[in-house]
Amino acid sequence: MEVDYEYRLEDPGENTLAEKEHKKRQKQAYIFILIIVILSLISITFIILYFKKLKSNSVDKGDKEIIRDFYLYLNISTSENKTIKNSFIKGGENYIEELGDLNNGKDYEENERDNFDLCIPHTALKNKSNYKTIILNIHGGGWVGGVKSDVLDLCKSYSNNGFISATMSYTLLNGRYKEYNLFRIIDEITAVLKTLKKTLKEQGFNQNKLELIIIGGSAGAHLSTLYGYMIKKPVIPIKFILNAVGPLSLNPENWLTVRPGLEPLYNISSEDIENAKNNNSLVHMNGSETGVNMNNVYIMNFINGWFGKPLNDSFDKIFSNLEKKEINTSNEIYQERIKKARFGSPITYVTKESIPTLCLYSGKDEEIGVGHYALLEKAFKDNNNEKNLTFCYTRYGKHDAFFNQSKSEKVRFYSALEYYFQTYLNSVKYNI
Repeated sequence: MEVDYEYRLEDPGENTLAEKEHKKRQKQAYIFILIIVILSLISITFIILYFKKLKSNSVDKGDKEIIRDFYLYLNISTSENKTIKNSFIKGGENYIEELGDLNNGKDYEENERDNFDLCIPHTALKNKSNYKTIILNIHGGGWVGGVKSDVLDLCKSYSNNGFISATMSYTLLNGRYKEYNLFRIIDEITAVLKTLKKTLKEQGFNQNKLELIIIGGSAGAHLSTLYGYMIKKPVIPIKFILNAVGPLSLNPENWLTVRPGLEPLYNISSEDIENAKNNNSLVHMNGSETGVNMNNVYIMNFINGWFGKPLNDSFDKIFSNLEKKEINTSNEIYQERIKKARFGSPITYVTKESIPTLCLYSGKDEEIGVGHYALLEKAFKDNNNEKNLTFCYTRYGKHDAFFNQSKSEKVRFYSALEYYFQTYLNSVKYNI
Protein backbone atom coordinates (compact mmCIF):
# COMPACT_ATOMS: atom_id res chain seq x y z
CA MET A 1 0.00 0.00 0.00
CA GLU A 2 1.29 3.32 -0.93
CA VAL A 3 1.17 6.04 1.75
CA ASP A 4 1.07 9.66 0.85
CA TYR A 5 3.14 11.84 3.20
CA GLU A 6 2.09 15.43 3.41
CA TYR A 7 4.95 17.76 4.31
CA ARG A 8 3.86 20.90 6.13
CA LEU A 9 6.45 23.60 6.16
CA GLU A 10 6.17 26.97 8.00
CA ASP A 11 5.67 29.96 5.83
CA PRO A 12 9.17 31.43 5.32
CA GLY A 13 7.67 34.87 5.37
CA GLU A 14 6.34 34.34 8.90
CA ASN A 15 9.76 33.08 10.11
CA THR A 16 11.56 36.17 8.74
CA LEU A 17 9.14 38.51 10.48
CA ALA A 18 9.64 36.72 13.80
CA GLU A 19 13.39 36.98 13.51
CA LYS A 20 13.15 40.67 12.72
CA GLU A 21 10.87 41.24 15.72
CA HIS A 22 13.28 39.30 17.98
CA LYS A 23 16.27 41.31 16.76
CA LYS A 24 14.35 44.56 17.24
CA ARG A 25 13.49 43.64 20.84
CA GLN A 26 17.07 42.53 21.43
CA LYS A 27 18.39 45.87 20.12
CA GLN A 28 15.94 47.77 22.29
CA ALA A 29 17.10 45.77 25.31
CA TYR A 30 20.76 46.56 24.54
CA ILE A 31 19.95 50.26 24.16
CA PHE A 32 18.05 50.21 27.46
CA ILE A 33 20.95 48.49 29.24
CA LEU A 34 23.41 50.95 27.70
CA ILE A 35 21.32 53.90 28.90
CA ILE A 36 21.19 52.42 32.41
CA VAL A 37 25.00 51.94 32.40
CA ILE A 38 25.61 55.51 31.17
CA LEU A 39 23.23 56.95 33.78
CA SER A 40 24.94 54.87 36.48
CA LEU A 41 28.37 56.09 35.41
CA ILE A 42 27.16 59.69 35.39
CA SER A 43 25.69 59.24 38.86
CA ILE A 44 28.90 57.66 40.19
CA THR A 45 30.97 60.47 38.63
CA PHE A 46 28.81 63.12 40.27
CA ILE A 47 29.09 61.34 43.63
CA ILE A 48 32.90 61.14 43.33
CA LEU A 49 33.17 64.80 42.30
CA TYR A 50 30.88 65.80 45.16
CA PHE A 51 33.00 64.03 47.77
CA LYS A 52 36.21 65.34 46.20
CA LYS A 53 34.85 68.86 46.40
CA LEU A 54 33.76 68.24 49.98
CA LYS A 55 37.26 66.96 50.81
CA SER A 56 38.89 69.86 48.96
CA ASN A 57 36.80 72.39 50.85
CA SER A 58 37.71 70.79 54.15
CA VAL A 59 41.42 70.92 53.25
CA ASP A 60 41.73 74.33 51.62
CA LYS A 61 39.55 76.48 53.86
CA GLY A 62 41.55 77.28 56.99
CA ASP A 63 40.95 76.00 60.51
CA LYS A 64 39.29 72.77 59.38
CA GLU A 65 39.83 69.49 61.21
CA ILE A 66 39.74 65.98 59.79
CA ILE A 67 40.18 62.95 62.02
CA ARG A 68 42.01 60.08 60.34
CA ASP A 69 42.80 56.65 61.75
CA PHE A 70 46.30 57.66 62.76
CA TYR A 71 46.40 61.46 62.97
CA LEU A 72 44.58 64.74 63.41
CA TYR A 73 44.74 66.87 60.26
CA LEU A 74 44.57 70.68 60.38
CA ASN A 75 44.79 73.34 57.67
CA ILE A 76 45.79 76.63 59.27
CA SER A 77 46.22 80.25 58.16
CA THR A 78 49.65 81.63 59.08
CA SER A 79 48.97 85.36 58.97
CA GLU A 80 48.09 87.58 61.91
CA ASN A 81 45.45 90.24 61.20
CA LYS A 82 45.86 89.42 57.49
CA THR A 83 49.54 90.45 57.45
CA ILE A 84 52.95 88.76 57.57
CA LYS A 85 55.46 90.66 59.71
CA ASN A 86 58.43 91.98 57.71
CA SER A 87 61.60 91.41 59.75
CA PHE A 88 63.85 92.84 56.99
CA ILE A 89 62.68 96.46 57.31
CA LYS A 90 64.90 99.07 58.91
CA GLY A 91 64.86 98.40 62.63
CA GLY A 92 63.75 94.79 62.07
CA GLU A 93 65.73 91.94 63.58
CA ASN A 94 66.89 90.70 60.15
CA TYR A 95 67.46 94.03 58.43
CA ILE A 96 70.24 93.98 55.79
CA GLU A 97 71.58 97.45 55.09
CA GLU A 98 72.82 96.57 51.59
CA LEU A 99 69.29 95.55 50.57
CA GLY A 100 67.53 98.49 52.19
CA ASP A 101 63.87 98.51 53.19
CA LEU A 102 62.24 95.58 51.41
CA ASN A 103 58.61 96.15 50.44
CA ASN A 104 59.13 99.86 51.17
CA GLY A 105 59.46 99.19 54.87
CA LYS A 106 55.97 97.70 55.24
CA ASP A 107 54.64 94.39 56.48
CA TYR A 108 53.33 92.01 53.81
CA GLU A 109 49.68 91.65 52.94
CA GLU A 110 48.21 88.18 53.33
CA ASN A 111 47.70 86.08 50.20
CA GLU A 112 45.97 82.77 49.57
CA ARG A 113 49.23 80.84 49.97
CA ASP A 114 49.73 81.93 53.57
CA ASN A 115 48.65 78.66 55.18
CA PHE A 116 50.01 75.27 56.12
CA ASP A 117 48.86 71.70 56.74
CA LEU A 118 49.55 70.06 60.11
CA CYS A 119 49.33 66.36 60.90
CA ILE A 120 49.34 65.31 64.57
CA PRO A 121 49.51 61.55 65.20
CA HIS A 122 47.26 60.07 67.87
CA THR A 123 50.33 58.68 69.64
CA ALA A 124 51.53 62.28 70.12
CA LEU A 125 48.06 63.39 71.29
CA LYS A 126 48.20 60.70 73.96
CA ASN A 127 51.65 61.86 75.14
CA LYS A 128 51.31 65.66 74.97
CA SER A 129 53.38 66.50 78.03
CA ASN A 130 56.47 64.63 76.77
CA TYR A 131 56.22 64.98 72.99
CA LYS A 132 58.88 67.16 71.30
CA THR A 133 59.78 66.61 67.64
CA ILE A 134 58.16 68.41 64.69
CA ILE A 135 59.07 67.92 61.02
CA LEU A 136 58.52 70.85 58.63
CA ASN A 137 58.54 70.02 54.89
CA ILE A 138 59.16 72.86 52.42
CA HIS A 139 58.18 72.00 48.84
CA GLY A 140 60.31 72.66 45.76
CA GLY A 141 59.37 74.03 42.35
CA GLY A 142 62.12 76.44 41.33
CA TRP A 143 60.72 79.22 43.58
CA VAL A 144 57.96 79.78 40.99
CA GLY A 145 55.87 76.62 41.31
CA GLY A 146 54.85 73.79 43.57
CA VAL A 147 52.22 73.46 46.30
CA LYS A 148 52.26 72.20 49.86
CA SER A 149 50.23 69.15 48.86
CA ASP A 150 53.25 67.96 46.83
CA VAL A 151 54.73 66.69 50.10
CA LEU A 152 51.54 66.09 52.09
CA ASP A 153 51.85 62.33 51.65
CA LEU A 154 55.29 62.55 53.26
CA CYS A 155 53.76 64.41 56.20
CA LYS A 156 51.10 61.73 56.58
CA SER A 157 53.79 59.08 56.43
CA TYR A 158 55.75 60.80 59.21
CA SER A 159 52.57 61.08 61.27
CA ASN A 160 51.77 57.42 60.75
CA ASN A 161 55.23 56.79 62.20
CA GLY A 162 54.58 58.96 65.23
CA PHE A 163 55.86 62.41 64.20
CA ILE A 164 54.03 65.72 64.22
CA SER A 165 54.64 67.07 60.71
CA ALA A 166 53.69 70.10 58.64
CA THR A 167 53.98 71.30 55.06
CA MET A 168 53.63 74.97 54.14
CA SER A 169 52.77 77.10 51.15
CA TYR A 170 54.77 80.24 50.44
CA THR A 171 54.72 83.19 48.05
CA LEU A 172 56.04 82.25 44.61
CA LEU A 173 58.62 84.50 42.98
CA ASN A 174 56.77 84.82 39.71
CA GLY A 175 55.76 88.46 39.85
CA ARG A 176 52.18 87.77 40.85
CA TYR A 177 52.44 89.81 44.02
CA LYS A 178 53.74 93.35 43.88
CA GLU A 179 55.59 92.90 47.18
CA TYR A 180 57.12 89.50 46.37
CA ASN A 181 60.77 88.83 47.24
CA LEU A 182 62.90 86.01 48.57
CA PHE A 183 62.98 87.33 52.12
CA ARG A 184 59.23 87.47 52.38
CA ILE A 185 59.38 83.65 52.23
CA ILE A 186 61.78 83.66 55.18
CA ASP A 187 59.24 85.72 57.14
CA GLU A 188 56.49 83.33 56.04
CA ILE A 189 58.45 80.40 57.52
CA THR A 190 58.69 82.32 60.80
CA ALA A 191 54.93 82.97 60.67
CA VAL A 192 54.27 79.26 60.13
CA LEU A 193 56.43 78.32 63.11
CA LYS A 194 54.75 80.90 65.36
CA THR A 195 51.29 79.69 64.41
CA LEU A 196 52.34 76.05 64.63
CA LYS A 197 53.72 76.57 68.13
CA LYS A 198 50.57 78.42 69.19
CA THR A 199 48.34 75.68 67.73
CA LEU A 200 50.22 72.92 69.52
CA LYS A 201 49.97 74.85 72.79
CA GLU A 202 46.19 75.07 72.27
CA GLN A 203 46.16 71.32 71.65
CA GLY A 204 47.81 70.80 75.04
CA PHE A 205 51.47 70.29 74.07
CA ASN A 206 54.34 71.78 76.07
CA GLN A 207 55.58 74.54 73.75
CA ASN A 208 58.84 74.89 75.68
CA LYS A 209 59.90 71.34 74.80
CA LEU A 210 59.35 71.54 71.05
CA GLU A 211 62.22 70.91 68.62
CA LEU A 212 62.28 71.11 64.83
CA ILE A 213 63.63 69.25 61.81
CA ILE A 214 63.41 71.10 58.47
CA ILE A 215 63.29 69.01 55.29
CA GLY A 216 63.38 70.46 51.78
CA GLY A 217 64.03 69.39 48.22
CA SER A 218 65.49 71.59 45.44
CA ALA A 219 64.21 75.16 45.98
CA GLY A 220 62.68 73.89 49.24
CA ALA A 221 66.15 72.77 50.32
CA HIS A 222 67.55 76.20 49.47
CA LEU A 223 64.86 77.83 51.64
CA SER A 224 65.43 75.30 54.43
CA THR A 225 69.17 75.91 54.62
CA LEU A 226 68.84 79.67 54.12
CA TYR A 227 66.36 79.87 56.99
CA GLY A 228 68.34 77.51 59.21
CA TYR A 229 71.66 79.34 58.78
CA MET A 230 70.33 82.93 58.59
CA ILE A 231 67.84 82.99 61.48
CA LYS A 232 69.85 82.74 64.68
CA LYS A 233 66.88 82.60 67.07
CA PRO A 234 64.12 80.59 65.38
CA VAL A 235 60.71 80.32 67.03
CA ILE A 236 61.29 76.59 67.55
CA PRO A 237 64.89 75.36 67.98
CA ILE A 238 66.10 73.65 64.79
CA LYS A 239 67.97 70.43 65.49
CA PHE A 240 68.99 69.52 61.96
CA ILE A 241 68.25 70.12 58.27
CA LEU A 242 67.78 67.56 55.50
CA ASN A 243 68.90 69.17 52.24
CA ALA A 244 68.00 67.18 49.12
CA VAL A 245 69.57 68.59 45.91
CA GLY A 246 69.37 72.17 47.11
CA PRO A 247 71.12 75.13 45.40
CA LEU A 248 73.34 76.80 47.99
CA SER A 249 74.59 79.84 46.08
CA LEU A 250 72.60 82.32 44.03
CA ASN A 251 75.66 83.65 42.25
CA PRO A 252 75.36 82.37 38.65
CA GLU A 253 79.14 82.14 38.43
CA ASN A 254 78.90 79.24 40.88
CA TRP A 255 76.55 77.43 38.50
CA LEU A 256 79.05 77.12 35.63
CA THR A 257 80.49 73.80 34.48
CA VAL A 258 84.22 73.24 34.34
CA ARG A 259 84.02 72.59 30.61
CA PRO A 260 80.86 74.17 29.15
CA GLY A 261 79.44 72.36 26.15
CA LEU A 262 80.43 68.86 27.24
CA GLU A 263 78.13 66.20 28.58
CA PRO A 264 77.15 66.48 32.27
CA LEU A 265 78.92 64.28 34.80
CA TYR A 266 76.55 61.37 34.31
CA ASN A 267 78.79 58.55 35.39
CA ILE A 268 80.79 60.05 38.19
CA SER A 269 81.88 57.27 40.54
CA SER A 270 82.18 57.46 44.29
CA GLU A 271 85.96 57.69 43.87
CA ASP A 272 85.54 60.73 41.63
CA ILE A 273 83.28 62.67 43.97
CA GLU A 274 86.13 64.50 45.69
CA ASN A 275 87.60 65.44 42.32
CA ALA A 276 84.21 66.72 41.13
CA LYS A 277 83.80 68.83 44.23
CA ASN A 278 87.34 70.17 44.10
CA ASN A 279 86.91 71.18 40.45
CA ASN A 280 83.52 72.78 41.12
CA SER A 281 81.83 70.54 38.56
CA LEU A 282 78.39 72.11 38.53
CA VAL A 283 76.14 70.73 35.83
CA HIS A 284 74.32 73.37 33.76
CA MET A 285 70.88 72.90 32.23
CA ASN A 286 70.79 72.09 28.51
CA GLY A 287 74.24 73.57 27.92
CA SER A 288 75.50 70.42 26.25
CA GLU A 289 72.65 70.60 23.73
CA THR A 290 72.25 74.30 22.97
CA GLY A 291 75.59 75.87 23.83
CA VAL A 292 73.68 78.38 25.96
CA ASN A 293 74.46 78.44 29.65
CA MET A 294 70.85 78.21 30.75
CA ASN A 295 71.66 78.37 34.44
CA ASN A 296 73.09 81.86 33.94
CA VAL A 297 69.91 83.02 32.24
CA TYR A 298 67.68 81.06 34.62
CA ILE A 299 69.21 82.41 37.80
CA MET A 300 69.57 85.99 36.57
CA ASN A 301 65.83 86.02 35.92
CA PHE A 302 65.37 85.32 39.61
CA ILE A 303 67.93 87.91 40.68
CA ASN A 304 65.90 90.34 38.58
CA GLY A 305 63.01 89.96 41.00
CA TRP A 306 64.35 88.29 44.14
CA PHE A 307 64.75 91.55 45.99
CA GLY A 308 61.32 93.05 45.46
CA LYS A 309 62.29 95.58 42.79
CA PRO A 310 61.86 93.96 39.35
CA LEU A 311 63.49 95.72 36.43
CA ASN A 312 61.21 97.23 33.80
CA ASP A 313 63.69 97.08 30.94
CA SER A 314 64.34 94.10 28.69
CA PHE A 315 66.24 91.38 30.51
CA ASP A 316 68.25 90.51 27.38
CA LYS A 317 69.32 94.10 26.75
CA ILE A 318 70.54 94.52 30.29
CA PHE A 319 72.28 91.23 30.99
CA SER A 320 73.05 89.24 27.83
CA ASN A 321 75.75 89.65 25.23
CA LEU A 322 74.79 90.06 21.56
CA GLU A 323 74.66 86.30 20.96
CA LYS A 324 72.63 85.80 24.15
CA LYS A 325 74.86 82.88 25.11
CA GLU A 326 76.28 84.37 28.27
CA ILE A 327 75.49 87.12 30.71
CA ASN A 328 77.29 90.41 30.17
CA THR A 329 79.20 90.38 33.44
CA SER A 330 80.63 93.87 32.92
CA ASN A 331 77.14 95.37 33.06
CA GLU A 332 76.65 97.64 36.09
CA ILE A 333 73.18 96.31 36.86
CA TYR A 334 74.51 92.76 36.73
CA GLN A 335 77.27 93.64 39.18
CA GLU A 336 74.74 95.27 41.49
CA ARG A 337 72.58 92.16 41.45
CA ILE A 338 75.59 89.90 42.09
CA LYS A 339 76.46 91.87 45.23
CA LYS A 340 72.91 91.38 46.47
CA ALA A 341 72.70 87.72 45.44
CA ARG A 342 75.02 86.65 48.25
CA PHE A 343 72.38 87.64 50.81
CA GLY A 344 70.11 84.98 49.36
CA SER A 345 72.84 82.30 49.40
CA PRO A 346 72.80 79.88 52.35
CA ILE A 347 76.62 79.57 52.31
CA THR A 348 76.87 83.27 53.23
CA TYR A 349 75.50 82.60 56.72
CA VAL A 350 77.47 79.51 57.74
CA THR A 351 79.25 79.85 61.10
CA LYS A 352 80.85 77.59 63.68
CA GLU A 353 77.41 77.18 65.27
CA SER A 354 75.50 76.39 62.07
CA ILE A 355 72.86 73.71 62.33
CA PRO A 356 73.82 70.10 61.49
CA THR A 357 72.92 69.35 57.88
CA LEU A 358 72.44 66.06 56.06
CA CYS A 359 72.87 66.54 52.29
CA LEU A 360 71.79 64.32 49.42
CA TYR A 361 72.92 64.93 45.80
CA SER A 362 72.84 62.96 42.55
CA GLY A 363 75.25 62.12 39.76
CA LYS A 364 72.77 62.62 36.90
CA ASP A 365 71.14 65.79 38.14
CA GLU A 366 71.23 68.29 35.26
CA GLU A 367 69.97 71.14 37.44
CA ILE A 368 71.87 71.03 40.74
CA GLY A 369 75.27 69.32 40.69
CA VAL A 370 77.46 68.05 43.52
CA GLY A 371 79.48 71.26 43.31
CA HIS A 372 76.77 72.99 45.34
CA TYR A 373 77.61 70.64 48.17
CA ALA A 374 81.29 71.51 47.67
CA LEU A 375 80.48 75.18 48.34
CA LEU A 376 78.71 74.24 51.56
CA GLU A 377 81.47 71.87 52.61
CA LYS A 378 84.07 74.62 52.17
CA ALA A 379 81.95 77.04 54.22
CA PHE A 380 81.61 74.51 57.06
CA LYS A 381 85.33 73.68 56.99
CA ASP A 382 86.30 77.36 56.94
CA ASN A 383 84.25 77.74 60.13
CA ASN A 384 85.61 74.57 61.80
CA ASN A 385 82.15 73.01 61.72
CA GLU A 386 82.66 70.09 59.31
CA LYS A 387 81.63 67.54 61.98
CA ASN A 388 78.05 68.79 61.56
CA LEU A 389 77.88 68.17 57.81
CA THR A 390 77.15 64.82 56.11
CA PHE A 391 77.16 64.03 52.39
CA CYS A 392 75.16 61.21 50.78
CA TYR A 393 75.38 60.53 47.07
CA THR A 394 73.20 58.72 44.52
CA ARG A 395 75.40 57.88 41.57
CA TYR A 396 72.62 57.45 38.99
CA GLY A 397 70.00 59.67 40.60
CA LYS A 398 68.53 62.68 38.82
CA HIS A 399 66.96 65.82 40.31
CA ASP A 400 64.85 63.41 42.33
CA ALA A 401 67.65 62.33 44.64
CA PHE A 402 65.82 59.14 45.61
CA PHE A 403 65.47 58.02 41.99
CA ASN A 404 67.68 55.06 41.02
CA GLN A 405 69.19 54.69 44.49
CA SER A 406 71.09 51.44 44.83
CA LYS A 407 70.60 49.25 47.88
CA SER A 408 73.93 50.32 49.36
CA GLU A 409 73.11 54.01 48.75
CA LYS A 410 69.76 53.62 50.50
CA VAL A 411 71.44 51.92 53.44
CA ARG A 412 74.01 54.72 53.60
CA PHE A 413 71.36 57.44 53.55
CA TYR A 414 68.97 55.90 56.07
CA SER A 415 71.86 55.02 58.38
CA ALA A 416 72.96 58.66 58.24
CA LEU A 417 69.39 59.84 58.89
CA GLU A 418 69.07 57.50 61.87
CA TYR A 419 72.38 58.83 63.20
CA TYR A 420 71.03 62.39 62.97
CA PHE A 421 67.88 61.46 64.87
CA GLN A 422 69.85 59.75 67.59
CA THR A 423 72.60 62.37 67.84
CA TYR A 424 70.93 65.76 67.51
CA LEU A 425 67.47 65.32 69.03
CA ASN A 426 66.82 65.77 72.73
CA SER A 427 63.89 63.39 72.52
CA VAL A 428 63.80 59.64 72.82
CA LYS A 429 65.78 57.40 70.50
CA TYR A 430 63.97 56.98 67.17
CA ASN A 431 64.28 54.11 64.74
CA ILE A 432 63.90 55.10 61.09
